[in-house]
Amino acid sequence: MSISKNSKANFTMKLLIAATIFSTCGLQNAVSAAPINEELNNSLPVSRLEEAKAVEGLQTPDGKNYQMTRAVVNASPEDVYAIIVDYKNSGRLFANLTKSQVVSRDEANGTSSVAFSLKGIMNLWSFDYVLSIKESYPNLIEFHRQSGAFKRNEGYWKLIPLDGGKATEVVYAKYVDAGPMIPPSLVAKEVRDSTASVMENLKKVAENPNPKLASHR
Repeated sequence: MSISKNSKANFTMKLLIAATIFSTCGLQNAVSAAPINEELNNSLPVSRLEEAKAVEGLQTPDGKNYQMTRAVVNASPEDVYAIIVDYKNSGRLFANLTKSQVVSRDEANGTSSVAFSLKGIMNLWSFDYVLSIKESYPNLIEFHRQSGAFKRNEGYWKLIPLDGGKATEVVYAKYVDAGPMIPPSLVAKEVRDSTASVMENLKKVAENPNPKLASHR
């Protein structure tokens, strides 16, 4: 049976989108301060946050469309922060991750270079990349693609203490540019779905000793 050009194109598009979605986190070195300083300081009511998954999109002045997820995690910002920067165990948050390893660390600047590998469609392909991750304990983590797969893959975590530090409002935002062959609207939809499962897993890891983790696929 022959395969049409359209079928091949659709398969290629799905492959690239799936690869993009499961990448852990990423920011170019020049992270736009606008979404952090303006949007993320406006906390949502706790009643909404308890059920929040992919809450909203946010366009920065330079045209990047971030997908942003917010939720309340019943753990301190310090505990949530420790889970996020535990890179060797990042698979607890990102379901399709197969490998994560710190390749370099600059203690003076609080920056880590971390190599990741992730599974693609039907586990037949793997995608490798290195992220540069800037840590500002205990409230902000910014990250960007340093090398490897994908054109741009940017994001950040912001941790806001609640209830005297007993709980945390967690904001996870991500922007992906998969290149000219994939419509940004399709990528944005997939990023919204994946960030929701990442947030769900973060809540489970932080709040339960033996969590049953969510998978995006």
